[in-house]
Amino acid sequence: MTSLHSKVFSGAVLMVMLRLMVKSIGLINTIILARLLAPEDFGLIALAMSVFAFLELINSFSFDVALIQNQNATKAHYDTAWTLKLCFGLLAGTLMVIAAHPLAGFYEDERLVSLCYCLALMFVVNGAVNIGVVNFRKELDFKTEFLFQILIKILTVSLTIYLAFTLQNYWALAIGMIANATFEFILSYIMSKFRPWFSLEKVKEIFGFSFWLVLNNALMYLNLRVKDLIIGKYTDIKFVGLYSVGDEIASLPTTEFVAAINRATFPGYSKVSHKIQALRDLYVNVLSSITLIGIPASIGIALVAPLFIPVVLGDQWLLAIPIMQILAVANAIISINTNAGYVFIALGKPRYSTFLLSIRVGILLTLMFTLIELFGYIGAAYAVLITSIVMFPVYFMILSRFIKLAPSDYIKAIVRPTLSSLIMYIGGSYLIYNGLYLPGTAPAQVEANLLNLLWAIGIGGVLFSVSLCALWVCAGKPPGPEQKVIEHISKKLLKRKATD
Repeated sequence: MTSLHSKVFSGAVLMVMLRLMVKSIGLINTIILARLLAPEDFGLIALAMSVFAFLELINSFSFDVALIQNQNATKAHYDTAWTLKLCFGLLAGTLMVIAAHPLAGFYEDERLVSLCYCLALMFVVNGAVNIGVVNFRKELDFKTEFLFQILIKILTVSLTIYLAFTLQNYWALAIGMIANATFEFILSYIMSKFRPWFSLEKVKEIFGFSFWLVLNNALMYLNLRVKDLIIGKYTDIKFVGLYSVGDEIASLPTTEFVAAINRATFPGYSKVSHKIQALRDLYVNVLSSITLIGIPASIGIALVAPLFIPVVLGDQWLLAIPIMQILAVANAIISINTNAGYVFIALGKPRYSTFLLSIRVGILLTLMFTLIELFGYIGAAYAVLITSIVMFPVYFMILSRFIKLAPSDYIKAIVRPTLSSLIMYIGGSYLIYNGLYLPGTAPAQVEANLLNLLWAIGIGGVLFSVSLCALWVCAGKPPGPEQKVIEHISKKLLKRKATD
């Protein structure tokens, strides 16, 4: 068990490093593109991608998850999964072509026709990716997974930036996305020795598990993508772009770093799913690591947003500041519950993830229509925040039923990073803006320049680190992510010293 915990922790660290590198490259890409392109360009792509994501539900059986969960999967399972992915990719691509003209008519923008044709090709390429890359995660081979993902990102970003300088319109984004799918396809066959072939032998078995994952993904679409369509219809395409970019940056900790931990830990959950105590212990350890990253990173984004937007993206994106602040706070709350769904799947009970997502989507959509009408595009952010607050205790109650998780253990796992983040936000607000301000409101005017942005980031980092260490020492230095980080750093230093 110790060996598994060690592998999962090492894998989580490597995956976080991967996402940090990938998202750093991606953030540089976004910054450059934001300087070269207009909010309308991003809004146009966001609308097209919302339809793309909707049609992608046809291919959303999460066969990779099914193969990881099934520890006895054979080549027939892999071949069946690949065949189904390819067939669904062809079907979705065809539907994307059919939807092109109706979509352009609905939003009264003919540019969407050619974009839809372009994205249809992505479905086919994605469907043909080698299913063998699933084994990188299943066998906890995170080094190969690291290399696979980072190469795709470097190649894609390099090409997209070149196209942005050359074309200076939304086509740079569209071609970049197709290039990303193409690079993934090519590298999947270079880096994995597995060679898929057409087969439907295990179709009934795979569908039996994946049915609930399809519903999960459909609900995730409603949860993540439908707001772009609603904002585009009831406001303006420009506001879709503003919301999209603000959301992308605000959700970085959840979608990238926390998701990287989830990606690394799910295979570990699957291996101990038959032992409730072991599963509970592993979940608590993972939860501690998630809160140590997700909460302070999200609250930190809310703290520095008024300086980050004008300095990094430019004045044309100023209206995205309140979006980024509100959504950053919402994502701090969301990050705590993201791992629960993987526990349900590892236990072979994905229907409970579906149940929780359905409740979340129902609340979110109800609030979104109401609040967008009252507050415009910012109402969508308020809807996400309120929904995250309402759902927070619901996730715990359902999860505790299956893994016998005590409230005291749950609170211990999240309390120190949460309190440290609050201290960072309150103290940082006072030191940076000379007074506490609420997310979504304008702080005291501080000159937006790179020096002040770096100063704000430094203040936030120091306040959080000092607060966390102080709380950990006051708690008696209990086992947890703080101890693991210190041990990991110590081992690295000892190895380096021995080498020298």
